[in-house]
Amino acid sequence: MKYDILIIDGPYLAHRSYTAPYKLTTLEGKDSTMIHTFFNSILSMNKKHQPKEIVVAWESHGTPSWRRELSPSYKPSKGVNESFIEQLNDIKRFLHIIGIRQFYAPNNEADDTIATLTKNTNKSLLIFTIDKDIMQLTSDIAQHHILCNKTILTEEDIIDKFNVYPYQIPDYLALVGDTADNIEGIKGIGKKKASQILKEHGSILVTEPTVFKKDSDLDKAKFNRRLTQLNYDANVQLLFDDISLNTTIDDILNKYELLSLKKRKEELKNLKKE
Repeated sequence: MKYDILIIDGPYLAHRSYTAPYKLTTLEGKDSTMIHTFFNSILSMNKKHQPKEIVVAWESHGTPSWRRELSPSYKPSKGVNESFIEQLNDIKRFLHIIGIRQFYAPNNEADDTIATLTKNTNKSLLIFTIDKDIMQLTSDIAQHHILCNKTILTEEDIIDKFNVYPYQIPDYLALVGDTADNIEGIKGIGKKKASQILKEHGSILVTEPTVFKKDSDLDKAKFNRRLTQLNYDANVQLLFDDISLNTTIDDILNKYELLSLKKRKEELKNLKKE
């Protein structure tokens, strides 16, 4: 099917692009791998899925996430250097210049921005991510699906993969843990046990302490769930709202010597559909 909107998990695609299994540099040695791979990926997804619109969600803009305030050990920051930051900023500028809307929410992660965008639309969505948290947004009725790598995941796929319903993903991750976000699960509860608990009780919010080995396990599971549950009411804002940047497409393409993308400049401009 064709989707109204393709939502890109910006931080995920940026880090994936930065760690691509090849390196591209300018004649002067400037790394251009990340920005080259980022836009090639978007062009490829656009060609294959032909959404009516593309938007990009980013992390909190200069503010710590509310999850880090709840749990300082949550999701340790990935090491980044000046090259990463420079390319990331130019990616955001480039997207703005060609008219791709970008969103963020203070004190929230890109996941929460995506969840809020999802809640506030009746359009069909294809969400590009690998984040397990976002799997909870999957809905066949609303036609909200996940593009994980090159595979589209529907409700049935989520159920087959995790043996729980999409809305139970926060509970599931609260029980088994999530190494990507540094969330420690409940000791003695694996994937099979977690799905059994949720099949019987529906949610850990209504689960009796007797289900766990220790009474404190239920409290820990409920705390974990606060971290794994997305915020559907984030204060989502447009990045670069009403700001005109003093740069052009050619400025950025020339800076990184992106000759292959320069040949596709019109295709890049046409990423803005509406």
